[in-house]
Amino acid sequence: MTDDAQPKVYATFRMGNAKREERVSLELSSSALILVTDTGFRLPWGLRGLVEVPGEAGSLTVSDGAESPARLTIDDPAIASHLRSVAPQLASRDIPSDSHEDAAGKVFAQFADGKSALIHRVMLQLSDTHLEIVHSDGARQQWALIHLRALRDQAYSDGLVVKDGHGTTARLFIDNPNIAKHLRQVAPDLDQRAPVTNWGRITGWAGGAVASVALIIFVLVPIMADQLATYLPPEGEAALGDATFEQIRTALGEFDAPVKLCEDPEGRAALDKMVARLNPDPDLPYPVKLAVLDNDLVNAFALPGGRVVLFRGMIDKAENPDEIASILAHEFGHVVNRDPTRDALRSAGSIGVLGLLFGDFAGGTVVLMLSNQLINAKYSQAAEAGADDYAHDLMTRANLDPGALGSIFQRLMDEYGDAEGIMAHLASHPSMRARIAAAQQAASGGDFGPPSITSAEWNALRGICGPRSVDDEGLNEDSTDTPSGGLSTDN
Repeated sequence: MTDDAQPKVYATFRMGNAKREERVSLELSSSALILVTDTGFRLPWGLRGLVEVPGEAGSLTVSDGAESPARLTIDDPAIASHLRSVAPQLASRDIPSDSHEDAAGKVFAQFADGKSALIHRVMLQLSDTHLEIVHSDGARQQWALIHLRALRDQAYSDGLVVKDGHGTTARLFIDNPNIAKHLRQVAPDLDQRAPVTNWGRITGWAGGAVASVALIIFVLVPIMADQLATYLPPEGEAALGDATFEQIRTALGEFDAPVKLCEDPEGRAALDKMVARLNPDPDLPYPVKLAVLDNDLVNAFALPGGRVVLFRGMIDKAENPDEIASILAHEFGHVVNRDPTRDALRSAGSIGVLGLLFGDFAGGTVVLMLSNQLINAKYSQAAEAGADDYAHDLMTRANLDPGALGSIFQRLMDEYGDAEGIMAHLASHPSMRARIAAAQQAASGGDFGPPSITSAEWNALRGICGPRSVDDEGLNEDSTDTPSGGLSTDN
Protein backbone atom coordinates (compact mmCIF):
# COMPACT_ATOMS: atom_id res chain seq x y z
CA MET A 1 0.00 0.00 0.00
CA THR A 2 2.86 2.38 0.81
CA ASP A 3 6.61 2.66 1.01
CA ASP A 4 9.15 5.46 1.54
CA ALA A 5 8.84 6.62 -2.10
CA GLN A 6 5.05 6.87 -2.02
CA PRO A 7 2.69 8.99 0.09
CA LYS A 8 1.44 7.27 3.19
CA VAL A 9 -2.05 5.78 3.48
CA TYR A 10 -3.95 6.55 6.63
CA ALA A 11 -6.90 5.01 8.48
CA THR A 12 -8.69 5.40 11.82
CA PHE A 13 -7.83 2.97 14.61
CA ARG A 14 -9.77 2.33 17.82
CA MET A 15 -8.79 -0.17 20.49
CA GLY A 16 -11.78 -2.01 21.96
CA ASN A 17 -14.44 0.05 23.67
CA ALA A 18 -12.15 3.08 24.07
CA LYS A 19 -13.74 6.27 22.82
CA ARG A 20 -10.42 7.73 21.63
CA GLU A 21 -9.57 7.13 18.02
CA GLU A 22 -6.06 7.29 16.60
CA ARG A 23 -4.84 8.09 13.12
CA VAL A 24 -2.47 5.42 11.85
CA SER A 25 -0.67 4.81 8.59
CA LEU A 26 -0.86 1.50 6.80
CA GLU A 27 1.78 -0.73 5.26
CA LEU A 28 1.12 -3.97 3.44
CA SER A 29 3.34 -7.01 3.14
CA SER A 30 2.61 -10.32 1.48
CA SER A 31 1.13 -11.73 4.70
CA ALA A 32 0.21 -8.84 6.96
CA LEU A 33 -1.37 -5.41 7.21
CA ILE A 34 0.86 -3.27 9.42
CA LEU A 35 -0.58 -0.40 11.48
CA VAL A 36 2.00 2.32 12.28
CA THR A 37 1.23 4.86 15.02
CA ASP A 38 2.58 8.42 15.22
CA THR A 39 5.09 7.21 17.83
CA GLY A 40 6.44 4.62 15.42
CA PHE A 41 4.85 1.62 17.08
CA ARG A 42 4.13 -1.09 14.49
CA LEU A 43 1.18 -3.46 14.93
CA PRO A 44 0.99 -6.29 12.36
CA TRP A 45 -2.39 -7.84 11.54
CA GLY A 46 -2.24 -11.10 9.56
CA LEU A 47 -4.17 -10.89 6.32
CA ARG A 48 -5.78 -14.28 6.90
CA GLY A 49 -7.05 -13.19 10.30
CA LEU A 50 -8.78 -10.04 9.09
CA VAL A 51 -12.56 -10.00 9.46
CA GLU A 52 -15.05 -7.41 8.37
CA VAL A 53 -17.37 -5.98 11.03
CA PRO A 54 -20.34 -3.60 10.77
CA GLY A 55 -19.32 0.01 10.50
CA GLU A 56 -20.23 3.30 8.92
CA ALA A 57 -21.78 3.30 5.46
CA GLY A 58 -19.27 3.87 2.66
CA SER A 59 -16.27 2.61 4.64
CA LEU A 60 -14.58 -0.70 5.38
CA THR A 61 -14.20 -1.64 9.04
CA VAL A 62 -12.02 -4.64 9.90
CA SER A 63 -10.66 -6.36 12.98
CA ASP A 64 -7.77 -8.76 13.52
CA GLY A 65 -10.03 -11.65 14.55
CA ALA A 66 -13.64 -12.50 15.34
CA GLU A 67 -13.04 -12.05 19.09
CA SER A 68 -10.80 -8.99 18.89
CA PRO A 69 -12.25 -5.66 20.12
CA ALA A 70 -9.88 -3.60 17.93
CA ARG A 71 -11.33 -1.77 14.93
CA LEU A 72 -9.68 -0.25 11.85
CA THR A 73 -11.84 1.97 9.62
CA ILE A 74 -10.70 2.66 6.05
CA ASP A 75 -12.59 5.47 4.34
CA ASP A 76 -10.77 5.41 0.99
CA PRO A 77 -12.81 3.15 -1.39
CA ALA A 78 -9.73 2.35 -3.50
CA ILE A 79 -7.73 1.17 -0.47
CA ALA A 80 -10.74 -0.81 0.78
CA SER A 81 -11.08 -2.49 -2.61
CA HIS A 82 -7.36 -3.32 -2.71
CA LEU A 83 -7.51 -4.82 0.79
CA ARG A 84 -10.47 -6.98 -0.22
CA SER A 85 -8.46 -8.30 -3.15
CA VAL A 86 -5.50 -9.43 -1.00
CA ALA A 87 -7.66 -10.74 1.86
CA PRO A 88 -10.21 -13.00 0.07
CA GLN A 89 -12.35 -13.51 3.16
CA LEU A 90 -13.24 -9.81 2.95
CA ALA A 91 -14.52 -10.15 -0.59
CA SER A 92 -18.24 -9.68 -1.18
CA ARG A 93 -20.15 -12.97 -1.00
CA ASP A 94 -22.69 -14.31 -3.48
CA ILE A 95 -25.71 -12.80 -1.76
CA PRO A 96 -27.50 -10.77 -4.47
CA SER A 97 -27.26 -7.02 -4.16
CA ASP A 98 -30.28 -4.74 -3.92
CA SER A 99 -31.73 -1.92 -1.87
CA HIS A 100 -31.08 -3.73 1.40
CA GLU A 101 -27.35 -3.32 0.91
CA ASP A 102 -25.61 -0.14 1.90
CA ALA A 103 -23.26 1.82 -0.35
CA ALA A 104 -20.39 -0.59 0.40
CA GLY A 105 -22.41 -3.62 -0.76
CA LYS A 106 -23.17 -5.02 2.70
CA VAL A 107 -26.31 -7.06 3.26
CA PHE A 108 -28.29 -6.58 6.48
CA ALA A 109 -31.12 -8.35 8.30
CA GLN A 110 -32.89 -8.29 11.67
CA PHE A 111 -31.82 -10.70 14.42
CA ALA A 112 -33.58 -11.80 17.64
CA ASP A 113 -31.53 -13.80 20.11
CA GLY A 114 -34.58 -15.53 21.62
CA LYS A 115 -33.70 -14.30 25.11
CA SER A 116 -34.78 -10.68 25.00
CA ALA A 117 -37.35 -8.59 23.14
CA LEU A 118 -34.68 -6.58 21.36
CA ILE A 119 -34.21 -6.78 17.60
CA HIS A 120 -30.67 -6.21 16.35
CA ARG A 121 -29.50 -5.10 12.92
CA VAL A 122 -26.82 -7.49 11.72
CA MET A 123 -24.77 -7.96 8.60
CA LEU A 124 -24.85 -11.21 6.63
CA GLN A 125 -21.98 -12.98 4.91
CA LEU A 126 -22.29 -16.23 3.01
CA SER A 127 -19.74 -18.96 2.39
CA ASP A 128 -20.15 -22.29 0.67
CA THR A 129 -21.14 -23.98 3.92
CA HIS A 130 -22.24 -21.29 6.38
CA LEU A 131 -24.32 -18.15 6.81
CA GLU A 132 -22.33 -15.79 9.01
CA ILE A 133 -24.12 -13.24 11.18
CA VAL A 134 -21.96 -10.23 12.08
CA HIS A 135 -23.18 -8.15 15.02
CA SER A 136 -22.55 -4.44 15.52
CA ASP A 137 -19.98 -5.15 18.24
CA GLY A 138 -18.00 -7.39 15.89
CA ALA A 139 -19.23 -10.67 17.35
CA ARG A 140 -19.84 -13.36 14.75
CA GLN A 141 -22.15 -16.34 14.60
CA GLN A 142 -21.94 -19.05 12.00
CA TRP A 143 -25.06 -20.98 11.08
CA ALA A 144 -24.39 -24.03 8.91
CA LEU A 145 -26.48 -23.94 5.74
CA ILE A 146 -27.42 -27.59 6.21
CA HIS A 147 -28.92 -26.76 9.62
CA LEU A 148 -30.97 -23.74 8.55
CA ARG A 149 -34.74 -24.19 8.98
CA ALA A 150 -37.43 -21.81 7.73
CA LEU A 151 -40.40 -20.80 9.87
CA ARG A 152 -43.85 -20.21 8.47
CA ASP A 153 -44.59 -16.53 8.98
CA GLN A 154 -47.26 -14.60 7.08
CA ALA A 155 -45.59 -11.29 7.87
CA TYR A 156 -42.58 -12.43 5.85
CA SER A 157 -44.45 -14.10 3.00
CA ASP A 158 -42.01 -12.61 0.47
CA GLY A 159 -39.05 -12.80 2.81
CA LEU A 160 -37.79 -15.46 5.17
CA VAL A 161 -37.54 -16.23 8.88
CA VAL A 162 -34.85 -18.79 9.66
CA LYS A 163 -33.40 -20.47 12.72
CA ASP A 164 -30.31 -22.57 13.37
CA GLY A 165 -31.77 -26.07 13.56
CA HIS A 166 -34.76 -27.42 15.46
CA GLY A 167 -35.36 -26.44 19.07
CA THR A 168 -33.46 -23.13 18.97
CA THR A 169 -35.04 -19.79 19.86
CA ALA A 170 -32.86 -17.33 17.92
CA ARG A 171 -34.44 -16.00 14.73
CA LEU A 172 -33.12 -14.18 11.68
CA PHE A 173 -35.67 -12.03 9.84
CA ILE A 174 -34.85 -11.48 6.17
CA ASP A 175 -37.47 -9.25 4.54
CA ASN A 176 -35.65 -8.96 1.23
CA PRO A 177 -37.26 -11.36 -1.31
CA ASN A 178 -34.12 -11.62 -3.46
CA ILE A 179 -31.90 -12.59 -0.55
CA ALA A 180 -34.58 -14.98 0.73
CA LYS A 181 -34.81 -16.61 -2.69
CA HIS A 182 -31.04 -17.02 -2.90
CA LEU A 183 -30.86 -18.51 0.58
CA ARG A 184 -33.54 -21.03 -0.34
CA GLN A 185 -31.33 -22.15 -3.22
CA VAL A 186 -28.22 -22.75 -1.16
CA ALA A 187 -29.78 -24.15 2.07
CA PRO A 188 -30.80 -27.74 1.15
CA ASP A 189 -33.08 -28.57 4.11
CA LEU A 190 -34.66 -25.18 4.73
CA ASP A 191 -38.25 -26.50 4.70
CA GLN A 192 -37.61 -29.70 6.65
CA ARG A 193 -40.07 -30.10 9.50
CA ALA A 194 -39.07 -31.03 13.02
CA PRO A 195 -39.36 -34.79 13.67
CA VAL A 196 -42.26 -35.84 15.89
CA THR A 197 -40.92 -37.74 18.88
CA ASN A 198 -43.80 -37.52 21.40
CA TRP A 199 -46.43 -39.63 19.68
CA GLY A 200 -47.59 -41.05 22.99
CA ARG A 201 -48.42 -37.65 24.40
CA ILE A 202 -50.04 -36.53 21.15
CA THR A 203 -52.20 -39.67 21.07
CA GLY A 204 -53.18 -39.13 24.68
CA TRP A 205 -54.19 -35.52 24.10
CA ALA A 206 -56.07 -36.48 20.91
CA GLY A 207 -57.96 -39.21 22.76
CA GLY A 208 -58.81 -36.77 25.52
CA ALA A 209 -60.06 -34.23 22.99
CA VAL A 210 -62.28 -36.82 21.26
CA ALA A 211 -63.66 -37.95 24.62
CA SER A 212 -64.38 -34.34 25.58
CA VAL A 213 -66.23 -33.64 22.34
CA ALA A 214 -68.20 -36.88 22.71
CA LEU A 215 -69.15 -35.90 26.27
CA ILE A 216 -70.33 -32.48 25.09
CA ILE A 217 -72.34 -33.79 22.11
CA PHE A 218 -73.83 -36.97 23.56
CA VAL A 219 -74.35 -35.89 27.17
CA LEU A 220 -74.15 -32.16 27.81
CA VAL A 221 -75.94 -30.92 24.66
CA PRO A 222 -78.98 -33.23 25.14
CA ILE A 223 -79.23 -32.35 28.85
CA MET A 224 -79.05 -28.63 28.12
CA ALA A 225 -81.55 -28.96 25.24
CA ASP A 226 -84.03 -30.78 27.49
CA GLN A 227 -83.64 -28.15 30.19
CA LEU A 228 -83.89 -25.17 27.84
CA ALA A 229 -86.98 -26.59 26.12
CA THR A 230 -88.92 -26.34 29.37
CA TYR A 231 -87.89 -22.72 29.94
CA LEU A 232 -88.33 -21.42 26.40
CA PRO A 233 -91.43 -19.19 26.31
CA PRO A 234 -94.29 -20.42 24.09
CA GLU A 235 -94.05 -17.22 22.04
CA GLY A 236 -90.45 -18.05 21.16
CA GLU A 237 -91.34 -21.60 20.15
CA ALA A 238 -94.25 -20.36 18.06
CA ALA A 239 -92.04 -17.85 16.25
CA LEU A 240 -89.47 -20.57 15.52
CA GLY A 241 -92.15 -22.94 14.26
CA ASP A 242 -93.78 -20.29 12.06
CA ALA A 243 -90.44 -19.31 10.50
CA THR A 244 -89.55 -22.95 9.84
CA PHE A 245 -92.98 -23.60 8.34
CA GLU A 246 -92.60 -20.77 5.84
CA GLN A 247 -89.12 -21.98 4.91
CA ILE A 248 -90.52 -25.45 4.22
CA ARG A 249 -93.29 -24.01 2.06
CA THR A 250 -90.73 -21.99 0.08
CA ALA A 251 -88.37 -24.94 -0.32
CA LEU A 252 -91.13 -27.20 -1.64
CA GLY A 253 -92.65 -24.56 -3.91
CA GLU A 254 -91.98 -23.96 -7.58
CA PHE A 255 -91.12 -20.86 -9.58
CA ASP A 256 -90.38 -18.88 -6.39
CA ALA A 257 -93.93 -19.46 -5.13
CA PRO A 258 -94.46 -21.32 -1.82
CA VAL A 259 -96.33 -24.62 -1.91
CA LYS A 260 -100.09 -24.12 -1.68
CA LEU A 261 -102.00 -24.46 1.58
CA CYS A 262 -104.98 -26.80 1.26
CA GLU A 263 -108.01 -24.96 2.64
CA ASP A 264 -111.15 -26.31 0.91
CA PRO A 265 -113.94 -25.41 3.40
CA GLU A 266 -115.63 -28.83 3.45
CA GLY A 267 -112.31 -30.65 3.71
CA ARG A 268 -111.13 -28.32 6.44
CA ALA A 269 -114.38 -28.84 8.38
CA ALA A 270 -113.89 -32.61 8.19
CA LEU A 271 -110.28 -32.27 9.44
CA ASP A 272 -111.38 -30.05 12.35
CA LYS A 273 -114.06 -32.61 13.29
CA MET A 274 -111.40 -35.34 13.34
CA VAL A 275 -109.20 -33.25 15.66
CA ALA A 276 -112.17 -32.55 17.91
CA ARG A 277 -112.87 -36.29 18.14
CA LEU A 278 -109.28 -36.90 19.24
CA ASN A 279 -109.47 -33.96 21.71
CA PRO A 280 -105.73 -33.56 22.57
CA ASP A 281 -106.29 -30.09 24.11
CA PRO A 282 -106.06 -31.13 27.79
CA ASP A 283 -102.54 -32.44 27.20
CA LEU A 284 -101.17 -29.69 24.95
CA PRO A 285 -98.76 -27.03 26.28
CA TYR A 286 -100.13 -24.58 23.67
CA PRO A 287 -102.81 -24.66 20.91
CA VAL A 288 -102.08 -26.69 17.80
CA LYS A 289 -101.93 -25.01 14.38
CA LEU A 290 -102.66 -27.71 11.82
CA ALA A 291 -101.89 -27.15 8.12
CA VAL A 292 -102.19 -29.33 5.00
CA LEU A 293 -99.71 -28.73 2.16
CA ASP A 294 -100.50 -29.54 -1.46
CA ASN A 295 -97.56 -31.84 -2.07
CA ASP A 296 -97.42 -35.56 -2.81
CA LEU A 297 -94.85 -36.31 -0.10
CA VAL A 298 -96.03 -39.14 2.15
CA ASN A 299 -95.21 -37.24 5.29
CA ALA A 300 -96.38 -35.52 8.44
CA PHE A 301 -94.37 -33.79 11.14
CA ALA A 302 -94.53 -31.39 14.07
CA LEU A 303 -92.61 -28.13 14.41
CA PRO A 304 -91.80 -26.06 17.51
CA GLY A 305 -94.67 -24.05 18.95
CA GLY A 306 -97.50 -26.49 18.10
CA ARG A 307 -97.22 -26.42 14.32
CA VAL A 308 -98.38 -29.74 12.79
CA VAL A 309 -97.97 -30.24 9.04
CA LEU A 310 -99.79 -32.89 7.00
CA PHE A 311 -99.03 -33.48 3.31
CA ARG A 312 -101.62 -34.34 0.67
CA GLY A 313 -99.52 -37.39 -0.20
CA MET A 314 -100.18 -38.85 3.26
CA ILE A 315 -103.94 -38.33 2.88
CA ASP A 316 -103.81 -40.02 -0.54
CA LYS A 317 -101.88 -42.95 0.94
CA ALA A 318 -104.44 -43.55 3.74
CA GLU A 319 -107.30 -45.99 3.10
CA ASN A 320 -109.61 -44.74 5.84
CA PRO A 321 -109.98 -41.65 8.06
CA ASP A 322 -108.76 -43.39 11.23
CA GLU A 323 -105.34 -43.89 9.66
CA ILE A 324 -105.06 -40.13 9.26
CA ALA A 325 -106.41 -39.68 12.81
CA SER A 326 -103.68 -42.01 14.15
CA ILE A 327 -101.02 -40.04 12.28
CA LEU A 328 -102.31 -36.77 13.73
CA ALA A 329 -102.39 -38.35 17.20
CA HIS A 330 -98.75 -39.32 16.75
CA GLU A 331 -97.78 -35.74 15.84
CA PHE A 332 -99.83 -34.40 18.76
CA GLY A 333 -97.68 -36.64 20.95
CA HIS A 334 -94.59 -34.79 19.72
CA VAL A 335 -96.25 -31.47 20.56
CA VAL A 336 -97.24 -32.66 24.05
CA ASN A 337 -93.64 -33.77 24.75
CA ARG A 338 -92.20 -30.62 23.07
CA ASP A 339 -89.98 -32.92 20.99
CA PRO A 340 -89.57 -30.49 18.05
CA THR A 341 -88.16 -27.79 20.34
CA ARG A 342 -85.79 -30.22 22.04
CA ASP A 343 -84.65 -31.54 18.68
CA ALA A 344 -84.05 -28.01 17.33
CA LEU A 345 -81.98 -27.05 20.36
CA ARG A 346 -80.07 -30.34 20.28
CA SER A 347 -79.32 -30.01 16.57
CA ALA A 348 -78.16 -26.41 16.95
CA GLY A 349 -75.84 -27.40 19.80
CA SER A 350 -74.32 -30.46 18.13
CA ILE A 351 -73.85 -28.77 14.75
CA GLY A 352 -72.26 -25.79 16.49
CA VAL A 353 -69.72 -28.01 18.28
CA LEU A 354 -68.96 -30.04 15.16
CA GLY A 355 -68.69 -26.85 13.11
CA LEU A 356 -65.95 -25.59 15.42
CA LEU A 357 -64.04 -28.83 14.80
CA PHE A 358 -64.49 -29.31 11.07
CA GLY A 359 -64.91 -25.73 9.90
CA ASP A 360 -66.07 -24.90 6.41
CA PHE A 361 -63.97 -27.01 4.04
CA ALA A 362 -64.69 -29.35 1.16
CA GLY A 363 -66.67 -32.28 2.55
CA GLY A 364 -67.10 -30.66 5.94
CA THR A 365 -70.81 -30.04 5.43
CA VAL A 366 -71.36 -33.72 4.64
CA VAL A 367 -69.51 -34.71 7.80
CA LEU A 368 -71.61 -32.32 9.86
CA MET A 369 -74.89 -33.58 8.42
CA LEU A 370 -73.96 -37.25 8.78
CA SER A 371 -72.63 -36.79 12.30
CA ASN A 372 -75.68 -34.81 13.36
CA GLN A 373 -78.01 -37.43 11.90
CA LEU A 374 -76.19 -40.18 13.81
CA ILE A 375 -76.26 -38.11 17.00
CA ASN A 376 -79.97 -37.34 16.75
CA ALA A 377 -80.99 -40.88 15.74
CA LYS A 378 -80.90 -42.17 19.34
CA TYR A 379 -82.98 -39.36 20.75
CA SER A 380 -85.37 -39.28 17.77
CA GLN A 381 -86.04 -43.00 18.17
CA ALA A 382 -86.92 -42.48 21.82
CA ALA A 383 -89.15 -39.51 20.91
CA GLU A 384 -90.87 -41.51 18.14
CA ALA A 385 -91.59 -44.40 20.47
CA GLY A 386 -93.04 -41.96 23.00
CA ALA A 387 -95.19 -40.29 20.33
CA ASP A 388 -96.46 -43.72 19.21
CA ASP A 389 -97.41 -44.58 22.79
CA TYR A 390 -99.25 -41.27 23.12
CA ALA A 391 -101.08 -41.93 19.83
CA HIS A 392 -102.23 -45.36 21.01
CA ASP A 393 -103.53 -43.85 24.24
CA LEU A 394 -105.21 -40.87 22.55
CA MET A 395 -106.92 -43.10 19.95
CA THR A 396 -108.17 -45.40 22.71
CA ARG A 397 -109.51 -42.47 24.72
CA ALA A 398 -111.36 -41.25 21.61
CA ASN A 399 -112.83 -44.75 21.16
CA LEU A 400 -110.88 -45.16 17.89
CA ASP A 401 -108.84 -48.18 16.83
CA PRO A 402 -105.10 -47.58 17.63
CA GLY A 403 -104.29 -50.39 15.23
CA ALA A 404 -104.93 -47.91 12.38
CA LEU A 405 -101.42 -46.58 12.96
CA GLY A 406 -100.05 -50.07 12.41
CA SER A 407 -102.10 -50.64 9.26
CA ILE A 408 -100.72 -47.58 7.44
CA PHE A 409 -97.21 -48.42 8.66
CA GLN A 410 -97.65 -51.92 7.21
CA ARG A 411 -98.49 -50.57 3.77
CA LEU A 412 -95.58 -48.13 3.90
CA MET A 413 -93.21 -50.94 4.85
CA ASP A 414 -94.58 -53.20 2.12
CA GLU A 415 -93.99 -50.46 -0.45
CA TYR A 416 -90.75 -48.90 0.75
CA GLY A 417 -89.17 -51.49 3.03
CA ASP A 418 -87.76 -51.18 6.56
CA ALA A 419 -84.37 -49.74 7.53
CA GLU A 420 -81.91 -52.54 8.21
CA GLY A 421 -78.21 -52.83 8.87
CA ILE A 422 -76.27 -49.58 9.06
CA MET A 423 -79.31 -47.63 7.87
CA ALA A 424 -81.16 -48.75 11.00
CA HIS A 425 -78.55 -46.91 13.06
CA LEU A 426 -78.90 -43.78 10.96
CA ALA A 427 -82.69 -43.82 10.74
CA SER A 428 -84.40 -41.32 12.99
CA HIS A 429 -87.25 -43.74 13.71
CA PRO A 430 -87.50 -47.13 15.41
CA SER A 431 -87.95 -50.27 13.30
CA MET A 432 -91.22 -50.19 11.36
CA ARG A 433 -91.89 -53.80 12.34
CA ALA A 434 -91.58 -52.89 16.01
CA ARG A 435 -93.97 -49.96 15.60
CA ILE A 436 -96.52 -52.12 13.78
CA ALA A 437 -96.34 -54.73 16.51
CA ALA A 438 -96.81 -52.06 19.20
CA ALA A 439 -99.91 -50.66 17.46
CA GLN A 440 -101.43 -54.13 17.08
CA GLN A 441 -100.73 -54.84 20.73
CA ALA A 442 -102.49 -51.60 21.75
CA ALA A 443 -105.56 -52.56 19.67
CA SER A 444 -105.67 -56.16 20.87
CA GLY A 445 -109.05 -57.10 22.40
CA GLY A 446 -110.48 -53.59 22.08
CA ASP A 447 -114.06 -52.70 21.13
CA PHE A 448 -114.02 -49.36 19.36
CA GLY A 449 -116.70 -46.96 18.13
CA PRO A 450 -117.47 -45.55 14.67
CA PRO A 451 -114.78 -43.94 12.50
CA SER A 452 -113.54 -40.46 13.36
CA ILE A 453 -115.54 -38.92 10.48
CA THR A 454 -118.25 -40.15 8.10
CA SER A 455 -117.66 -41.46 4.58
CA ALA A 456 -118.89 -38.18 3.08
CA GLU A 457 -116.57 -36.21 5.35
CA TRP A 458 -113.70 -38.53 4.44
CA ASN A 459 -114.29 -37.80 0.76
CA ALA A 460 -114.29 -34.08 1.56
CA LEU A 461 -111.00 -34.43 3.45
CA ARG A 462 -109.44 -36.25 0.50
CA GLY A 463 -110.40 -33.24 -1.64
CA ILE A 464 -109.14 -30.62 0.80
CA CYS A 465 -106.52 -29.45 -1.72
CA GLY A 466 -109.14 -28.93 -4.42
CA PRO A 467 -109.36 -30.45 -7.88
CA ARG A 468 -106.11 -31.68 -9.36
CA SER A 469 -105.01 -31.54 -12.96
CA VAL A 470 -104.57 -34.66 -15.07
CA ASP A 471 -100.79 -34.21 -14.91
CA ASP A 472 -100.86 -34.11 -11.12
CA GLU A 473 -103.02 -37.24 -10.94
CA GLY A 474 -100.80 -39.09 -13.36
CA LEU A 475 -97.68 -38.08 -11.46
CA ASN A 476 -99.23 -39.23 -8.19
CA GLU A 477 -100.24 -42.60 -9.61
CA ASP A 478 -96.87 -43.29 -11.24
CA SER A 479 -94.65 -41.92 -8.49
CA THR A 480 -92.41 -44.45 -6.79
CA ASP A 481 -90.38 -41.99 -4.71
CA THR A 482 -89.56 -43.07 -1.19
CA PRO A 483 -91.51 -41.03 1.37
CA SER A 484 -89.44 -38.50 3.23
CA GLY A 485 -89.81 -36.84 6.62
CA GLY A 486 -92.58 -37.27 9.17
CA LEU A 487 -93.62 -40.80 10.04
CA SER A 488 -91.28 -42.30 7.49
CA THR A 489 -87.80 -40.85 8.06
CA ASP A 490 -88.38 -37.64 10.00
CA ASN A 491 -90.12 -36.67 13.23
